[in-house]
Amino acid sequence: MEPKMLKNQLTREQCLALLDSAGTGVLCLNGTDGWPYAVPVNFVRVGDAVYYHGRKTGERVTCMEADGRCRLVAFSEGGYEDYGPDACDTTTAFESVIVKGTVSAVEDENEKAEALRALTDKLVPSKKDSALAMDRVPRTGVFRITMDEVTGKHHEPRPDSRMHSPREGLAFAAQVAADFAEVPIKCAHVLLDFLR
Repeated sequence: MEPKMLKNQLTREQCLALLDSAGTGVLCLNGTDGWPYAVPVNFVRVGDAVYYHGRKTGERVTCMEADGRCRLVAFSEGGYEDYGPDACDTTTAFESVIVKGTVSAVEDENEKAEALRALTDKLVPSKKDSALAMDRVPRTGVFRITMDEVTGKHHEPRPDSRMHSPREGLAFAAQVAADFAEVPIKCAHVLLDFLR
C-alpha cells in the first residue's frame, strides 16, 4: 500500500530549489549532554551533499564527532496571512525543507576548496571572479552533510487574503516597547509639574 501523500508537500525539485536559494539554515545534532543541539549555519548544496564551514573545534564539532546523524532545516518566510475577521483566522505563508543525513569533516583540500568556492559564489555573487586564498583552505573547517532524505512543506496564501510582512509585526512590537519605555519619563514630568 502506497503511503498517503501529506498535505502541502514540496516535490524533491522544489526542496532542492529552496536549499539553493536559502542562505542560512539550522543544523540540528544530538548533543553529548543528552540535549538537542541546534546552530545556524550558512550552507551550499552541491549535488547530493550540503557543505558549510566553521571552526574546527567547539560544541558543534564535539556533537558531530560523537554522532554524525543530523538534520538541516531551511525555510523562506512569506509573511502572515489574514483570511477572516476572527483573531485565529491567521496563518503563516512559508516554504520549509528538512534534510536528514550524516555530517562529517572534509579532509580533502580540493573538496574543501571547491565547497568554499561554491559557498562564496552562492552567498556573495559579486566575488565570483575573485581568487580563493588557497593558503587559508587547510586551516578552515569545512563540513559535508550527505543527504539521505529531503522533505519539504509549504503554505500558499489564499488569493483574497490580506498579507502582513514579518517586519510589520516586529515594527509594531518595537513601537509598543518604545512607547512603554517613555511612560516612566512622562510620569516623572507630571510628578515634577505637580510638585512645583
